[in-house]
Amino acid sequence: MRINSITRKIFFTIVIFAGINSVCNAQLNKLCPISSTVYDKQAVKGMNLLLNTKDFIPYFKPGGGTKLSSSVQLVNTQQPFPPLWFQMGNPVSDTGNFVTTTFLADIKIQKQGGDLTFFFSYPGKLFGSVTLDTATLEPTDTLIKYPTIYKDMVMKQFDSHDYQVDAAGNQLFASQVYRKIDARCLSNYESDSARTAVSNNIVILNSKDSIIFNWNPLDHISPCEMYWEYKNSSLSYGELINWSHLNSARFANDGNILYSLRHIGLGKINRKTGEIMWKLGGKDSTNSIHLPDSARYFLQHDFSQREDGLYSVFSNGDLSHLYAEGLVYKIDEVNKTAVLESRYRTKPDIFSMALGSYQWHNNTCIINYGMQKPTDTPTQDMAHILVKDKLAAVISGPQMNFSYQVHETKWAAAQRRPVISLKKKILYSDAKKGLHDFNWYKIEENTAIPVGSGTSFMPLVSGKYVVEAIQGLGLFKSYLVSDIFTYTITKKK
Repeated sequence: MRINSITRKIFFTIVIFAGINSVCNAQLNKLCPISSTVYDKQAVKGMNLLLNTKDFIPYFKPGGGTKLSSSVQLVNTQQPFPPLWFQMGNPVSDTGNFVTTTFLADIKIQKQGGDLTFFFSYPGKLFGSVTLDTATLEPTDTLIKYPTIYKDMVMKQFDSHDYQVDAAGNQLFASQVYRKIDARCLSNYESDSARTAVSNNIVILNSKDSIIFNWNPLDHISPCEMYWEYKNSSLSYGELINWSHLNSARFANDGNILYSLRHIGLGKINRKTGEIMWKLGGKDSTNSIHLPDSARYFLQHDFSQREDGLYSVFSNGDLSHLYAEGLVYKIDEVNKTAVLESRYRTKPDIFSMALGSYQWHNNTCIINYGMQKPTDTPTQDMAHILVKDKLAAVISGPQMNFSYQVHETKWAAAQRRPVISLKKKILYSDAKKGLHDFNWYKIEENTAIPVGSGTSFMPLVSGKYVVEAIQGLGLFKSYLVSDIFTYTITKKK
């Protein structure tokens, strides 16, 4: 179950003391660097982004290992490296793929309460959602497991996609379970009358960690609604059918639930009855809201409702539609009709095999392309930022390092970040309570070169310098980075 106050204290104590003797102490010089090309400085002035990174070299080059650890980062759009705040995994042990090694994803500031949450997979130690207080950056909770009432065998009690908290403290997330389905309508094999499939339940816990909603899609969706041609388009489970592959579970503006089942489609669930209120597109031509071919989505991610009532989704594309798009729909829930209000598709096309997000707030649109095929360039586009329909900035990452989500945020970690001052040719860092292990770096483009440690440092050459400090220990330690200080040694005349 979700860790209560007593258990949580014990858990965090164990994690802290386990981290003291750890030989892995990842720092800024080991972090996946983010870069940007800014076309409109005024449009993105002061814009911060929350994003994650994952090195997919093992996916494209099996056995090739990885160079950069998974991370979650708070960056400034105009100067994303070094970041303002980050957490990261272990570059030494991150040699596998997806959640088999450290994987940090699904990062967001919760609208209710303002806490920072993200998914954290650390093999053998933690698999779930972590909550940090944005003011103190202290961990306040983890959601790892909860009371199980399934008759089916649970594969994972917590799915890596989407964790959301509403105004009453109810927690929305998904799980993975094994179920038997009649897959003959999918495979056309008579022997597939009872195939084991991986499905997802959508779960809501109240503020006391009791289950108040537990939704099984197979009670409401026919097994035949899966697009069989997508069976190898997401995670593979060998002989098991990856049936639903839920990658979005969100509260709608009216408190009901939106879902994205990547291999099936989009829809809305009545939170009280569990009945499907509508489906958008998909194979169920009788009960779904029709979408013409020109307005369809493919292998989608990040389905949500905007504050203005419109619905947005990131369409990854598929093998018949080799392009990614950000789509916005206006849905008439009474008359069951939908109109495609807008779309964003870059030229030349970018095809996204997995991951990805699409956010539109006021006049700002952020489209994150997720996992793409490697190119011949040192970096690849990670996200495009549009302001008033014009490209304002491009966010990039090193080859084969992709982001699950990229979201704009007003959070700046200002309360905890160290500040540099200069006194008599020596750089000093303030020592906020709780910060430790101060390290100094010389910044050269997207490279951080370690040059010293401690709360003070005397530069020997002119250049750009930052200080990094750690808050906390163990799994949940945060790295906070100062603004860049430009130090100039004046020559004597």
